Amino acid sequence: MIPDHLLRLVDDAATFPPVSMPLDQAVAQHREHRAADHGGLVGRLALTDARISEVAPYLDPEDPTDVLLVVTGGAGALEPATTRAARTPGLRLAAVALRLRDEADLAHNAGRAVAMVDHLRSTGGLAEDTEVLLEPPRLAHSPEHGWLAALDEVAMADLSLRFRTGGADPEDRPSPEELARCLDAALDRETPYACTGGLGAVSDPDRYGLLNLLVATRVALDGGDVAAALTSPSPLVGTDPEALARARRWFTSATSTDLLEVHEDLVEAGVL
Repeated sequence: MIPDHLLRLVDDAATFPPVSMPLDQAVAQHREHRAADHGGLVGRLALTDARISEVAPYLDPEDPTDVLLVVTGGAGALEPATTRAARTPGLRLAAVALRLRDEADLAHNAGRAVAMVDHLRSTGGLAEDTEVLLEPPRLAHSPEHGWLAALDEVAMADLSLRFRTGGADPEDRPSPEELARCLDAALDRETPYACTGGLGAVSDPDRYGLLNLLVATRVALDGGDVAAALTSPSPLVGTDPEALARARRWFTSATSTDLLEVHEDLVEAGVL
């Protein structure tokens, strides 16, 4: 039984480094995860736009797979990527993620992405229920005007944000204080967000935990110490499951390259 605050929380990024699983194995394993007892935990299969043309032979048109499409180019790459996805039998485009390029005028860059999303929605190239996640650049220091203005563009368009919590390079891992500023900025704008970067179940010295992010969201809403919640080795102590379920309105999903490991860690933590 999957508790409400964990339903569809973890997107399957097995095709991404460091696992980099071949597509045929990744699709088959994703189906196995969805059919297992922990299937309620599993969200979408994450794929880059470069892999769309390769994945079709492994999908089932009679049982479409929900996909989180990670677009590797700029705003101009959204239309060809979503067009290819729409033409792929067995693929249901559940979400699209786009990384905003760290340009001098970041707000303008965000505006271009928003305008392209509006265009695709109006022409039928992107369904209204397809979640759109825009990922701002990392924060080197305190949020600057351009970074905050870009988040304003995302919020005004009723889109979602995506924050990087780690990656193949240790430099990709933000400090707890930096990540806390990101969560606070999103919540200040009442904007939902997802997190990406090979998350585990509970934070450790090498990566952040999805349970910590969920609790940190609740703590941020309550005005508490978000950075401490992000690094706690026992994040669920003293938490209310119903309050965590309500926090899912804002913290919508996280990606993991190893769903089986996450499941095992949740069992070990006594959550499942």
